[in-house]
Amino acid sequence: MNIDAVGVGSSIHSATTSAATPAMQDASRQAVQTSATAAENREDIQQMVDQIQSHIKMMNVSLEFTTYGEHGEKIAVIVSDKETGEVIREIPSKEIQNLYAKMSELTGMILNAQI
Repeated sequence: MNIDAVGVGSSIHSATTSAATPAMQDASRQAVQTSATAAENREDIQQMVDQIQSHIKMMNVSLEFTTYGEHGEKIAVIVSDKETGEVIREIPSKEIQNLYAKMSELTGMILNAQI
Protein backbone atom coordinates (compact mmCIF):
# COMPACT_ATOMS: atom_id res chain seq x y z
CA MET A 1 0.00 0.00 0.00
CA ASN A 2 2.63 2.53 -0.95
CA ILE A 3 1.27 5.65 -2.60
CA ASP A 4 3.65 7.82 -4.50
CA ALA A 5 2.58 11.41 -3.62
CA VAL A 6 4.97 13.00 -6.09
CA GLY A 7 3.57 11.04 -9.00
CA VAL A 8 -0.02 11.94 -8.17
CA GLY A 9 0.78 15.62 -7.56
CA SER A 10 2.76 16.02 -10.76
CA SER A 11 0.01 14.53 -12.93
CA ILE A 12 -2.61 16.80 -11.32
CA HIS A 13 -0.35 19.83 -11.72
CA SER A 14 0.33 19.12 -15.39
CA ALA A 15 -3.38 18.58 -16.09
CA THR A 16 -4.27 21.85 -14.35
CA THR A 17 -1.57 23.77 -16.19
CA SER A 18 -2.57 22.51 -19.62
CA ALA A 19 -6.25 23.23 -18.93
CA ALA A 20 -5.54 26.77 -17.65
CA THR A 21 -3.52 27.87 -20.68
CA PRO A 22 -6.44 28.23 -23.17
CA ALA A 23 -8.50 30.01 -20.51
CA MET A 24 -5.67 32.45 -19.89
CA GLN A 25 -5.38 33.09 -23.62
CA ASP A 26 -9.12 33.77 -23.86
CA ALA A 27 -8.94 36.14 -20.90
CA SER A 28 -6.02 37.96 -22.50
CA ARG A 29 -7.92 38.29 -25.79
CA GLN A 30 -11.00 39.56 -23.97
CA ALA A 31 -8.94 42.15 -22.09
CA VAL A 32 -7.52 43.50 -25.36
CA GLN A 33 -10.99 43.59 -26.94
CA THR A 34 -12.44 45.29 -23.84
CA SER A 35 -9.81 48.04 -23.89
CA ALA A 36 -10.40 48.61 -27.62
CA THR A 37 -14.16 48.73 -27.03
CA ALA A 38 -13.71 51.14 -24.12
CA ALA A 39 -11.63 53.46 -26.32
CA GLU A 40 -14.30 53.36 -29.04
CA ASN A 41 -16.99 54.07 -26.43
CA ARG A 42 -15.04 57.07 -25.13
CA GLU A 43 -14.75 58.41 -28.67
CA ASP A 44 -18.49 57.90 -29.27
CA ILE A 45 -19.35 59.62 -26.00
CA GLN A 46 -17.04 62.54 -26.80
CA GLN A 47 -18.70 62.93 -30.21
CA MET A 48 -22.16 62.96 -28.60
CA VAL A 49 -21.05 65.53 -26.01
CA ASP A 50 -19.64 67.73 -28.77
CA GLN A 51 -22.90 67.49 -30.72
CA ILE A 52 -24.96 68.38 -27.65
CA GLN A 53 -22.71 71.34 -26.87
CA SER A 54 -22.99 72.65 -30.43
CA HIS A 55 -26.82 72.38 -30.25
CA ILE A 56 -26.88 74.21 -26.92
CA LYS A 57 -24.68 77.01 -28.32
CA MET A 58 -27.19 77.53 -31.15
CA MET A 59 -30.05 77.80 -28.67
CA ASN A 60 -30.55 80.86 -26.49
CA VAL A 61 -29.98 78.96 -23.22
CA SER A 62 -27.16 78.53 -20.77
CA LEU A 63 -26.44 75.59 -18.49
CA GLU A 64 -25.11 75.92 -14.98
CA PHE A 65 -24.04 72.97 -12.87
CA THR A 66 -24.36 73.24 -9.09
CA THR A 67 -24.08 70.84 -6.19
CA TYR A 68 -26.40 70.18 -3.27
CA GLY A 69 -26.68 67.80 -0.36
CA GLU A 70 -24.94 67.76 3.00
CA HIS A 71 -21.53 67.27 1.46
CA GLY A 72 -22.24 68.57 -2.03
CA GLU A 73 -22.42 65.02 -3.37
CA LYS A 74 -25.40 65.61 -5.68
CA ILE A 75 -25.40 67.62 -8.92
CA ALA A 76 -28.16 69.90 -10.19
CA VAL A 77 -28.43 71.52 -13.62
CA ILE A 78 -29.98 74.95 -14.07
CA VAL A 79 -31.20 75.83 -17.58
CA SER A 80 -31.66 79.58 -18.02
CA ASP A 81 -32.34 82.08 -20.79
CA LYS A 82 -29.11 83.79 -21.92
CA GLU A 83 -30.70 87.18 -22.53
CA THR A 84 -32.96 87.55 -19.50
CA GLY A 85 -31.24 85.22 -17.03
CA GLU A 86 -34.64 83.69 -16.24
CA VAL A 87 -34.47 80.11 -14.96
CA ILE A 88 -36.30 77.87 -17.42
CA ARG A 89 -35.83 74.60 -15.57
CA GLU A 90 -33.83 73.16 -12.70
CA ILE A 91 -33.03 69.46 -12.73
CA PRO A 92 -33.80 68.10 -10.17
CA SER A 93 -36.26 70.72 -9.01
CA LYS A 94 -35.82 72.61 -5.72
CA GLU A 95 -38.65 70.55 -4.26
CA ILE A 96 -36.82 67.30 -4.97
CA GLN A 97 -33.59 68.74 -3.57
CA ASN A 98 -35.42 69.75 -0.36
CA LEU A 99 -37.07 66.31 -0.19
CA TYR A 100 -33.64 64.68 -0.46
CA ALA A 101 -32.37 66.83 2.41
CA LYS A 102 -35.36 65.94 4.63
CA MET A 103 -35.08 62.23 3.86
CA SER A 104 -31.38 62.29 4.69
CA GLU A 105 -32.19 64.02 7.98
CA LEU A 106 -34.91 61.47 8.82
CA THR A 107 -32.59 58.57 7.95
CA GLY A 108 -30.04 59.97 10.38
CA MET A 109 -32.69 60.29 13.10
CA ILE A 110 -33.92 56.72 12.59
CA LEU A 111 -30.40 55.26 12.63
CA ASN A 112 -29.43 57.27 15.73
CA ALA A 113 -32.61 56.11 17.56
CA GLN A 114 -31.87 52.44 16.84
CA ILE A 115 -28.27 52.57 18.05
